[in-house]
Amino acid sequence: MPAIRRRFAYPCADLVTLHPGIDLTLDAALHRLGATPHRPVLEAVDPSRTIAVIGFPRSGNTFAAKWLEWVAEPGTTVLDGRLTHSALDGHRLTKAGAAVVVPVREPITTCASWLVRSDAYGSHEAARRTLRSYTAWYRAMAPAVRPPNVLVVDFEALTTDLSMLTHWQRLEGLVRPETASSLPDFLEWLVVHLSDVPGQGMPEAGVPAHQMSSLPNDDRLSMNELATRLITSPSLAKELAAAKVAFDRIHECPGTRMTTEGVHAFGRSAR
Repeated sequence: MPAIRRRFAYPCADLVTLHPGIDLTLDAALHRLGATPHRPVLEAVDPSRTIAVIGFPRSGNTFAAKWLEWVAEPGTTVLDGRLTHSALDGHRLTKAGAAVVVPVREPITTCASWLVRSDAYGSHEAARRTLRSYTAWYRAMAPAVRPPNVLVVDFEALTTDLSMLTHWQRLEGLVRPETASSLPDFLEWLVVHLSDVPGQGMPEAGVPAHQMSSLPNDDRLSMNELATRLITSPSLAKELAAAKVAFDRIHECPGTRMTTEGVHAFGRSAR
């Protein structure tokens, strides 16, 4: 990987300047030069009938993407942004006209969960890199948050009532609202669906499955506590403060947001 792509850790290796227009150009040029030969491509063949879920890791991406697949109308494509978790893909798909769902989660719990998943919950350096990556991702994604194609979804809302997603006007005709009421059936299906997936129900790269699963698991509570203490330690106060600012910034952009209270306008467009 060229040195220019090492400023931030995964999933932000494609971010250099944090100016999306520049980074999109650099990313396209590096791709043409063969610097990213194995990068998955998220492309909306028919943007009008495409829903993409793109968020920073450990923010509810799996839950949202799989649920949307569950309720999607025939002919609707759901792109699973977990293939890249790229903020630049968020920009590309928004510009193309796809409906983009962006799960967001505050930095402490997000980064702690990611450290546990990557089996680095005791590493100060990994915590620093993760916080910097989180900040870069949110700063890069914020300019893409604009109506009518983007819905920012609070993690708390995803884990409280997924059916509220069907209230987003952009999804009209793309999902079946009547299926949204079958949440217990979906959860049962999701547990089975993930049971034999490496990095979910099965271990991957030597990391136990319970540390990586997108479903809640009490066996990782103590590891999450260790990671949380690390992230909130005085030595990382500067990095955590920057991450909190980046998280707040995405809610200052004009757009549509799903909270536990429902789907509504927020940011400058709501004033």
